[in-house]
Amino acid sequence: MRKTVGVLAHVDAGKTTLSEQVLYEARAIRHLGRVDHRDAFLDAHPLEKARGITIFSGLASFNLGDSRVYWLDTPGHVDFSTEMERALWVMDYAVLVISCVEGVQSHTETVWQLLKAYGVPVFIFLNKVDRTGADPEAVIQQTRRRLSEDIVDLRAYQADGAMDEALVEAVAERDEALLEALFDSGFDPPRWAEALRRQIRARQCFPLMAGAALDGTGVSDFLRRLEELTPTDYRRAVSQPLTARCYQIRHDPAGVRLCFVKLQSGSLQVKDMLPDGQKVNELRVYHGERYHPVDRVEAGDIVAIPGLEGIQAGDRIGQPGRNRFRTAPMMAADLLWDEKATPAFIMLSKLRILEDENPSLNVSEQNGG
Repeated sequence: MRKTVGVLAHVDAGKTTLSEQVLYEARAIRHLGRVDHRDAFLDAHPLEKARGITIFSGLASFNLGDSRVYWLDTPGHVDFSTEMERALWVMDYAVLVISCVEGVQSHTETVWQLLKAYGVPVFIFLNKVDRTGADPEAVIQQTRRRLSEDIVDLRAYQADGAMDEALVEAVAERDEALLEALFDSGFDPPRWAEALRRQIRARQCFPLMAGAALDGTGVSDFLRRLEELTPTDYRRAVSQPLTARCYQIRHDPAGVRLCFVKLQSGSLQVKDMLPDGQKVNELRVYHGERYHPVDRVEAGDIVAIPGLEGIQAGDRIGQPGRNRFRTAPMMAADLLWDEKATPAFIMLSKLRILEDENPSLNVSEQNGG
């Protein structure tokens, strides 16, 4: 089973720290890094290391149980909202991280509304339960008031499907047949677990767990629930015609243009021709800054295709139309520099690369007077 899971949060809620622990627990990395130490695995860009924040959506891939997981760590700072929004286009599920100290913040609500707009099922991870001033129970009530009344507490859920009374009733309330069964024959763990999976995927409820990402508290249990309760059905889509969505453009250290795409159906092999007539000469599966080449990918996979021209973030492959942004930059800036040190054509070429990687930018050239 292939699945793409994205992690989102208000800045400083501990999103990248949770990603680090998830990758470590899944044995996708050997050593734990830290944001404040400037060595987090998915914050590898020099700008991210210098500023200590996530700027670009980082991609990792790992096996979890019987699943292949593509993990997207997105920026939490409001200035990089469009980078976060592009990642929403390819998520099967999202993890929204909320600090138990600060609680729901303004950008948390903005992210929640974007997840709703894109129809992404959401898990909530209450982080920093070990911090002075943390109040998980108060924050749970706050999330229900400010985000959704359909947030359900998953902390008592067990691997064998056992649930506490509150969760049993919460699942049954959203399924008339289960509600009747609860009165007639009582709680049936497998049946309730299957209903919970359906409800999560349909955004009828939003499961919540808690822990402390910095020391790993609660992360193992969270990963087990995430694996168990997030089904996808890409296997049925493999035999269908190729469709894919480009969500990110990057350039590797050699300057090669990379189109990061998520296959929604069909499969793709090296030397295949895309619907626009371009030939696929290489397929790269990235894990942080490193990648390994593969010969074939299929529905549910995220892959970088080097050398494609004309395809932009938001474009759909094999189907008409493109995605539009719901967030947009709110200001403009003039760039002045020493043209003797850096000729204008060189500066403009660098700015065009930035524009290519971030389509919310609009670079315009003005002649001086």
